[in-house]
Amino acid sequence: MTQPRPSPTSDLDALRRAEVAGAHVMAARNALRKGERERARELIKAAFAENPGDIAAIEFLGDLFLEEGETEQALGLFERALRAHPDYAPFEEKLAICRLDLAEIEADKLARQMLLTQGDGDKSLERSPAKAVTLSLCLPGAGQFYNDENESGVAFLAAGIVSCLAWFYPLWTALARLPRGQRLDVGAAISSLSGLEAMFFYLGAAIWIGVYIASVVTANASAQRFNAERRAVLGL
Repeated sequence: MTQPRPSPTSDLDALRRAEVAGAHVMAARNALRKGERERARELIKAAFAENPGDIAAIEFLGDLFLEEGETEQALGLFERALRAHPDYAPFEEKLAICRLDLAEIEADKLARQMLLTQGDGDKSLERSPAKAVTLSLCLPGAGQFYNDENESGVAFLAAGIVSCLAWFYPLWTALARLPRGQRLDVGAAISSLSGLEAMFFYLGAAIWIGVYIASVVTANASAQRFNAERRAVLGL
């Protein structure tokens, strides 16, 4: 008994539906490139309405699930799609990607559970706020270098050197002018300062103290922020 041939009308209708579905998929890709995710989803729904088995629409929806972190949904979709289209190699590749993603997610969960139960076993990677503060007290910028904030460290160091010279040079000059037996009398040297020398001394000293304080405060805050961010990433 011979099978009835599909009518030309049904073939034309299927072709038309496939073309319309393809147009919807192309429009969905354009919408996604523009960041219009909801519009892309609506267009994919329209593509499935025209042609439920459209391969491009299935692949697009699976990729969308992967981008949005819905890996299990993508896995189920690609498994069903591969059963329906066993010869379509990209579905096998997408399945492998889904399984790798899920394996990584599971590994991350296990690592976080171990950290929660056993604690953070590698605290050596953390920054010590006390050490950052101590280093900054010894030399402006040293705490920033310890925190791997090299640009800030250079800025604080340069500001500290310049401001130190601004007050130290007038003081040194004033000490040198004192009689030989009073050249270690800092109070007398400061009292003798006047005019531009006094202005540079007091302004430089104020800036120098401010640089020290700012270096200490920011080094401490940076170390604490680094530790907080590290613990947040580890889920602690």
